[in-house]
Amino acid sequence: MQQLSSLYLSDNLLDGCIPAELGTLRNLTYLWIGGNKLTGPLPDFLSGLKSLKKLHIGNNRFSGPISEVVSSRFINFWSIDLSHNAFTGKIPDTLWNAGKLEELFLNDTQFDAFEIPDTVGKSLKILDISNTKVFGRLPVALAYLNDLKELKVDGTNLEKIVNGSFTFCPFWAYLRNNGFESD
Repeated sequence: MQQLSSLYLSDNLLDGCIPAELGTLRNLTYLWIGGNKLTGPLPDFLSGLKSLKKLHIGNNRFSGPISEVVSSRFINFWSIDLSHNAFTGKIPDTLWNAGKLEELFLNDTQFDAFEIPDTVGKSLKILDISNTKVFGRLPVALAYLNDLKELKVDGTNLEKIVNGSFTFCPFWAYLRNNGFESD
């Protein structure tokens, strides 16, 4: 088991907390445990998984804030799915600043109200923050992310969009159910 690099346990009706034994899988690169009934906060032992690049834990019952110990590892991730959980507190800055991050799913979470920073990961291909407490304006910088293929911000409290900034975007943008006004 020590050489295991990918673990796919999604959609298995698993419940309880993430087993501490997962923290011993030092070569684990991909962890998919979405679609279960897992609970509790994200355990700090996840920060010891130095090879981890993809973390997909969406559609569970995780709750509470994400500790700085765990979020410090996000900086090197390629893909993070925290969606459809009851996470609270501040969204870790490392999620917005992760230079290698290509996919970020924060949709349908309970994180504190937040604004999308002007400096988001330059490698983003998919950003889904639909049905969250995001507010303010949609940063023009998103329209200029070369690799962005999908932007989902529907069902949020976003209010401003810079007039014409998303006219020629080469990606799918889901902007419905917002209070957008153009500048």
